[in-house]
Amino acid sequence: MSVDIRISRHDPHNVEIKTHFSVPELFTGQTDLFLFLPKNFHASSIRKDKLREDFLSRSRLAVSVPRDIELPKLRAELEQLLKKINGEQSVELARRFAAHASEILRVLGKRQKQQLYRCPVEEVPQHFESIYRWVHDVRASIDPTVVDNSLIKLLDEYLSYLFVKYLTDLKEFAIKLTGDRGTALQEKWRDLERQEKEYWQKRGFGFVSSPGAYGDEQHLIRLSHLKKFFQSKMFVEIEKGTNIDKLAEPFAAAGAGCAALWMAFFQGHLTAHNAQLGLGGTAVLTSGVFAYIMKDRIKDWARRYFMKQASHFFPDTRQKLLVEKQEIGKTKEWLRILSRGNVAEAILKQRRRSSFSDLEEELPEDVLHYRVERKVKAVELPGLGHQWAFQDVLRINLNRYLKGLDDPFKEVSTFDPIGQLTRNRCHRTYPVTLVVVNRAAWGKHESNSSERYLVARVWLDKTGIDRVERLERVT
Repeated sequence: MSVDIRISRHDPHNVEIKTHFSVPELFTGQTDLFLFLPKNFHASSIRKDKLREDFLSRSRLAVSVPRDIELPKLRAELEQLLKKINGEQSVELARRFAAHASEILRVLGKRQKQQLYRCPVEEVPQHFESIYRWVHDVRASIDPTVVDNSLIKLLDEYLSYLFVKYLTDLKEFAIKLTGDRGTALQEKWRDLERQEKEYWQKRGFGFVSSPGAYGDEQHLIRLSHLKKFFQSKMFVEIEKGTNIDKLAEPFAAAGAGCAALWMAFFQGHLTAHNAQLGLGGTAVLTSGVFAYIMKDRIKDWARRYFMKQASHFFPDTRQKLLVEKQEIGKTKEWLRILSRGNVAEAILKQRRRSSFSDLEEELPEDVLHYRVERKVKAVELPGLGHQWAFQDVLRINLNRYLKGLDDPFKEVSTFDPIGQLTRNRCHRTYPVTLVVVNRAAWGKHESNSSERYLVARVWLDKTGIDRVERLERVT
């Protein structure tokens, strides 16, 4: 078993980190993210509560598809679920079915791509045909012309959109293949494309029902509504627990206590000392004002000191993970701003893998360190049983750092290929490094945990995130 982590560009402002793992037994894990930012981004001058707003996490359930499971077994399980949906007309079961179908198409599509690189050419059509037969069998069981059920019709439409997405992914994959294998794949793909187009015309999906809405916002809204309807049961509810901000009051009281001790010391010692020295009323008054000012400063300093020390031991937030009122686990989250000198050498070693030159070692950086600890229990869930997985999507918004960047293009004086001076228009980008460290263990013995490092380079310019490059993985 392993934790699947994917790092990508979600939009011009957000980097997305997806974490996915199955939960056949108790899962205990920790993920640390280190984002290395140039000093001119001024991350250290931003208040921590503002920085926390840039980290948005959402969790959902996923379907666990074991590596060695056979397609016929999956079909049999889904057929039984379909019979219940038809008999009970259960919206919840239909949503569970849609989640199963979505995950099966995603996982099997990924496996197919791996197999097609090494399988004989004559087996290529067979791989595609097996998936299409499964989709065809499912449609035969939920044929809206036979079953008069609006829920079934919606399920049929959603499954069709999922299958089209699967086919589109395979089309992009087929174009990359060369030789006989690529030819066989493209021929089979065109055959499936024709059959699916006929099915859409028969059912009135997509461009057929609204020709003018092809590729426009109405089509996207329809897809969004279907996805939310069928997958809403898969989202994990978050119940906020205590966080470090709630410690501010007792720490403020501790600060006030320190200030009171200062005032008691001043009044009992310094004032008597002034009298012995024969200082006048003005000097005593000045000393009293100074003591009063210092009392407030001491209170603030003590509160900040205690809060800073507590941040090393107490998480910023604690959360319970709930599915339909049933607790499935807990999480703890931390966010800190570090200097490079306070980052472990193992992390700095990974950071150097992203460097373009030794000069980067001399450039100062601020490091945003985000940590999440998870403990997820293997419980039985309605419609999923014990065969389920957990998926977390974390988005890091980098928009606040863009306003201080230079224009995205800049002219540079240089020599052209034939050796003549010229001005060259270059793309002005700012590469920042993201290091992810994941530790995971299944079962009650956390000593058997595995550790994994991932490194990505995020390219920014004035307009936002240009691209995200994942560097070669090191375990």
